[in-house]
Amino acid sequence: REAETETEVWCVRAEDTLVDTSNVTLVKLTPGEACVIPNGNHLFVAFGTCLVGGQSFPGPVYFKLQTGDKTFLAETDAYLMHWLPPSTS
Repeated sequence: REAETETEVWCVRAEDTLVDTSNVTLVKLTPGEACVIPNGNHLFVAFGTCLVGGQSFPGPVYFKLQTGDKTFLAETDAYLMHWLPPSTS
């Protein structure tokens, strides 16, 4: 009998993100799961819908966190990518 496996592939072109993709963290959330993204990070909800500050955001949507840490609560299965941009100093 053949083994059954589930494969998920995430494709991001480095030229499109303008970031070092080795610094990208991938997060998969199921409905009701949450994650906290630290201030200063960039976040891209590639697929799914997340609740942030009481407002629903269906992906694809991009966030640049500048006013503190944010909690992202999945309303559906959600695939997120977040990264801290390189220092400009």
